[in-house]
Amino acid sequence: SMEQIIAASSRMEQQGWQFDFQASFVEIYNEQVRDLLRKDKSGEKCDIKRSAKGKTFVHGVEKMDMKCMEDVSNIMRIAASKRAVGCTAMNSVSSRSHSVFTIFIHGKCEQHNKRIIGALNLCDLAGSERLARSKATGAALKETQAINK
Repeated sequence: SMEQIIAASSRMEQQGWQFDFQASFVEIYNEQVRDLLRKDKSGEKCDIKRSAKGKTFVHGVEKMDMKCMEDVSNIMRIAASKRAVGCTAMNSVSSRSHSVFTIFIHGKCEQHNKRIIGALNLCDLAGSERLARSKATGAALKETQAINK
């Protein structure tokens, strides 16, 4: 998706547009929203809020600038290193959470006095597992129950 967005923005630059891209990456793990790009542990847990205008957003989430596919790969690598994964009887490397990668797009065209703002949310939902087949116990049992909600 990001390759297509970058390609389209490059074509639009010929028409006078300029774009800035940022990304956030959160996971929902055991009913908690966690920021996968946060550098320190203090702000790892985030809250979902609604603005006065009715816009839903994740409060306090870290946003990283993106200019090229190398930046996207770096963001994915950082997030993957912090994502909750585990081993079950059904899968040796099972994601234990849902995740949302959000691309924030800001564009402006000075010659036409226009501005655009948008966001694209890409969601990865953890697959539900049958408790009996996963053989989950303890913390893994709690994770599986949260995934299946």
